[in-house]
Amino acid sequence: AAIECSKILNERMEPMRIKKPELDWRKLVSQCNMNSIELTAKHTYVYVIKYTYYGSKDEDKEFKYSTYAVGVTEVEVDLLTGENQITRVDMMVDCGDSLNPLIDIGQIEGAYVMGLGAVLLEDIVYDPESGKVLNNGTWDYNPPTSKDIPIDWRIHLLPDSPNPDGIKGSKAVGEPPILLSTGALFAIKQAI
Repeated sequence: AAIECSKILNERMEPMRIKKPELDWRKLVSQCNMNSIELTAKHTYVYVIKYTYYGSKDEDKEFKYSTYAVGVTEVEVDLLTGENQITRVDMMVDCGDSLNPLIDIGQIEGAYVMGLGAVLLEDIVYDPESGKVLNNGTWDYNPPTSKDIPIDWRIHLLPDSPNPDGIKGSKAVGEPPILLSTGALFAIKQAI
């Protein structure tokens, strides 16, 4: 939608750009405004999700926004105390043609840490009679902290994997990396 809005605005501003090519961006916008050129645009983008069912040969039902990842997790476990540390994580995530690699890596990190909380630390306790949450503070509910993240964390975005049906070749990156955090749980179990 943002791309389409940009195209609309560029088209509206083009006559002024041709008339006064010496103007920088700020002055061009100001001139357009003073000449009553509409400087707002709206557009709606709806991505149609298509599904493939196993055994189906129907192209129209194919889901074309899948993302993939692989990860390797190394941990150290103190067998006397149960303390553990994630010493290294290597992951490769398929984001298609990333629109902004730093944002994608931030999303991957956030999802991974959220997953660590789910598989290693967080345990919500409910009152069996009322359903009320009994541990609703950080004294007895333990979300991940900076000491829980990997010491050596290497995140790579898979190169040259555009999504032909995604916006600018991109793929989903928000929550999918949460699944990579299960590697920490299984690495701890393997170490024990």
